[in-house]
Amino acid sequence: MVSADRQLAQARLYPALSVRQETQAGTVVAPDHWVVVINNSGDPTAAFPPGTISRAAPLTPLKDLARRVRGFIVVDARSTFSAVLDVADELAEEPDPEPTVIVVVDSGRVAGVSTPAELKNQLFRIRYASRGVALPGPITLPKIVRYCQYHETDELCGWTQHFAKRPPQMPPCGNPRQLSDHLFVW
Repeated sequence: MVSADRQLAQARLYPALSVRQETQAGTVVAPDHWVVVINNSGDPTAAFPPGTISRAAPLTPLKDLARRVRGFIVVDARSTFSAVLDVADELAEEPDPEPTVIVVVDSGRVAGVSTPAELKNQLFRIRYASRGVALPGPITLPKIVRYCQYHETDELCGWTQHFAKRPPQMPPCGNPRQLSDHLFVW
C-alpha cells in the first residue's frame, strides 16, 4: 500500500546547489543541478531549474534574479507527502497558476528540490506499507514563499513573505524599497 503519510526525507529529490544571494550569476556553474539561493540566515529565497542561472548576465547578483521568482514552497524533510501536496494543490487552483517548485530542507540545509508531479509519481510507483505506523519526531507544515509583485514604473517591490496558505485578504507589505504604501501583491 502506498502512503501519503510518508515523510519527504524518504523521497528521491533532484540535486540542488545552495548559493548565497550575494553571489554573482557568472560564478555559479551547475548545469545539471537546481540552484537554490539562500539568504544570510540560510533560508531559501529562490529556486532555479538547471541551466537557468547560466543565461543571466554574469555580474548580476542572485538576489536580483530571485526578485523575479513569484514563489515556491519550502518544506522540512519531516513533512509528509500529503501535507506538501495539499499546499501545492491549493496553489494550482489559483486563477493564474505557475509551476510549483518544492525546496526540501533537512536540519537547516537544502536537501534537494522536487515538483508536485514528481512527488505524486513517487507515491504511485513506490510500494510503502505504513498502516498503524506513527511518524518519528515532530511534523512540520510547509510554507509558501512569495515575493511581492507590486511595481511602480519599472521597479519591482520583491518583499519576501511566508504564508501557510493564500490569505483571503493580503497583509501590508514590508516595502523595503520605499515604494508607495501598498498591500502585498500575490
